[in-house]
Amino acid sequence: MLNFFDKLKSIFDKPSLKISDSFKIFNKTEVHNTIIVNDKKELEGINLAALSSDKEKKLIPLFKESPKGTRFMSDSATKLLNEAAISLKDPGNQSLLDFFINKIPSDDFRILKSALVIRDKFSKGDRDIPLYKRQLADTYGNKAYVICNLVTAHYFEDFLRPLYETMSRQINFEIDDFRKAYVKLIEDFPIAIFVNINMNPKTVEAEIRQKIANNKKYEIPYLNIHGIGEANMKCIGEVISTLKLKEDYTQKSIDNKNNIIIVRLRFD
Repeated sequence: MLNFFDKLKSIFDKPSLKISDSFKIFNKTEVHNTIIVNDKKELEGINLAALSSDKEKKLIPLFKESPKGTRFMSDSATKLLNEAAISLKDPGNQSLLDFFINKIPSDDFRILKSALVIRDKFSKGDRDIPLYKRQLADTYGNKAYVICNLVTAHYFEDFLRPLYETMSRQINFEIDDFRKAYVKLIEDFPIAIFVNINMNPKTVEAEIRQKIANNKKYEIPYLNIHGIGEANMKCIGEVISTLKLKEDYTQKSIDNKNNIIIVRLRFD
């Protein structure tokens, strides 16, 4: 029967490696390697931040089986692993990950996993949220901030998932169609508003006017407004009708098809 260390090595397909005396577990997004092997060809460490979803599913139960007080399980590593395991095993989080796996770029999926953990920490009042986001951005660039903000605002559940479901019902739909739309939305996020079923015309109008004011302040001459479904399209149409030409915008275009609406406002 395989012991704990044999199981650990088998997960990473390194059955012949010895475990280093200084073996440690760490979580560094700036390090891309999942496992660290030292000059002696010994397993020196495991980087939680680089784990694939397959390895993560195998690793978490293994550590739960590990003997209490295992020498290389530091308090901080144990705490981090347990927190990540709890967050990612939450039914809502797991459902979201199961839905988006292979639908968005692999780096974005890794950010999504981390962002879900960060969102749970934020809900518990953790004060190190800016640090966690910065660490992600150090590895993945500014889109890490965007994805974290989208996750915190529940846009993956309330907008991106319905967007995929709506697009997938179209004739000749291909997964690449959604990926292209997703990447464009990630790029547009700083200058976009995503309207979902939980918003009413009053809150949508307030957000649009605030976004217009902010964009004008920073000399960003446009704003995109996205919505999916009849109710959201009606809400957006109602709000847009209250905006005034020249005062609120100089140009307006509306792309409305397949139950998806995109309104583009310019104010230059």
